[in-house]
Amino acid sequence: MLSGLTSAIAFIVSWGGILSPQIYLPFTPSQILPGAISQDIISVIASLGIVVCAIAIQRGVNRAWLIWLGLLGYLFYGYALYALDAIYNQFFLAYIAIVGLTVYTVIIFFAHVNLDYYQRITERSKPRRVIAIYLLFLFTLFNIVWLSQILPAIGSGLQSGVNTVFVLDLAFFLPLLAICAVLLLHRKPFGDLLAPVILIKAGTLGVSVFFGELLKPQFGQTIDPFMVGLFAVMGFASLAFARLALTQFG
Repeated sequence: MLSGLTSAIAFIVSWGGILSPQIYLPFTPSQILPGAISQDIISVIASLGIVVCAIAIQRGVNRAWLIWLGLLGYLFYGYALYALDAIYNQFFLAYIAIVGLTVYTVIIFFAHVNLDYYQRITERSKPRRVIAIYLLFLFTLFNIVWLSQILPAIGSGLQSGVNTVFVLDLAFFLPLLAICAVLLLHRKPFGDLLAPVILIKAGTLGVSVFFGELLKPQFGQTIDPFMVGLFAVMGFASLAFARLALTQFG
């Protein structure tokens, strides 16, 4: 029920941003606007995907739970950016609602999920090592990229327009990549459960930023080839590894 409410709110506010992108302008630097539009487009798809997963769950498709969690993770991250960056438009309270609803939905899921069932499933052989190496690659890559921007900013005292991204990634998401990789390397079942969720979240976010870069010429901006390549890898490779990680689940 909570996930249905979350997806409904996300669907509405995402369309609001797509149809009226000017709602971001007083609060968002113009160079970030293409990314906001791209994020809204992916959020529409993610909100519909959550509904599809809920239907599949009702039909007994076990892997749908993990896709569902990954899409909720994407919505949490995306709307946490809007909420923490103080995008005080008419949807601001909805952004806060989405952040809270995704968190409580995940808490309820883990309070009721039968982890023993998933542990039996994950006893099958799977490519744990290659997925772990990829997660460690992302962990290392984004630590280097973000720190290469943060350290000069600390030296100059200049603020960054993506500060919330740095906080969420360095405090939560990147350490989670490393933790999951270690769990996989030690053959821990929870790592098998966590990997596809993280990869779906990373993949959808990467695709969002990738298409945001491609939208820049529509706003009179120049495409950054490095960012295109970086997030193409994060987006499409993560989704490919997510599919690989999901093969063991029915």
